[in-house]
Amino acid sequence: MGRNNWNLEPAVLVYERLSDRLILEGEFRDFIPIESADDFAGNVIRYGLGLSYLAVRPPATRWRR
Repeated sequence: MGRNNWNLEPAVLVYERLSDRLILEGEFRDFIPIESADDFAGNVIRYGLGLSYLAVRPPATRWRR
C-alpha cells in the first residue's frame, strides 16, 4: 500500500482425483520481488502437498419447489 513494491508470484496448483474418494492436492509457488524499497527483499518458495479422503458420502438430495 504505497511502498512501490513490485512482485511476481508464479504458481502451479494440482488437483488430482486418485479414486472415487481419494484426492491429491498440491501447490508450488515462488514469490519474486522485482523492485522493493527495502533491502531485505528476496525470493520465497512455498510448497505443499495433501491428501483428502471422503469418509462419509452425504445422501443425495433434490431441491423441490
